[in-house]
Amino acid sequence: MIKLNRKHEILLQILFIAFFLILIIPLGNNETFINLIFPNANNRSYSVGWLNFVVFVFAVYSFVKLRKNLKQLNSKWRYLLYLVIFIWLITNIRNEIGEQLMSFRKGVSAVEFQIDNSEIQFQKDTLGMVYVNGHIAFRNFSSDTVAFKGVIHGEDFPLMYNDSIADIHFPNHKLLNEKIKIPPKSSYIYQIKFSTKLKINTLIYSTYNGTIKRIRKLTIYYGNKKKIFNY
Repeated sequence: MIKLNRKHEILLQILFIAFFLILIIPLGNNETFINLIFPNANNRSYSVGWLNFVVFVFAVYSFVKLRKNLKQLNSKWRYLLYLVIFIWLITNIRNEIGEQLMSFRKGVSAVEFQIDNSEIQFQKDTLGMVYVNGHIAFRNFSSDTVAFKGVIHGEDFPLMYNDSIADIHFPNHKLLNEKIKIPPKSSYIYQIKFSTKLKINTLIYSTYNGTIKRIRKLTIYYGNKKKIFNY
């Protein structure tokens, strides 16, 4: 018979490996299962990065120890373990589960910002006006229509000469009833076209233009609920 302490050791190792496999379920926008508990957690932050690293190290250690224990017991279950981990890591099953989990989220938390399908062009004239054109793509995973407003942060614009631009609210933040509305389980592309004056215009008579291919930070909100996308 297996000793009781060995049983406990194997059980803990299986639980920790399972915890790690659940933790890496992708939820879109570099989010993982941890964002179901902490919706606005920045997965690129130092603390979350260290948490993921520590869990990964312990998961690898648990796998090595579990494999050794099962091998010493000559258990055939170790082959099932290898198969389950292989299927989980290599196939698309994690993404499918992640999409199902996203469908349980409500409001703005169910929205994905599709950064690879979004782009903004801007042009600054001699009077300090910035003209912006582009599009931002979203996806709604929930079974309800989701309405929200958004903010493109001024720090995203690669302006020259220490020029500075205020955060840009869309749709028009002065119109309280105007919102982006995305039907259930669908994608939506919002077209951006507006002009705004620079907060700081260092060289009055200079002109330049640019393109933002990867929006590093974007916020969406509705009422007191908000979701921040960080890249």
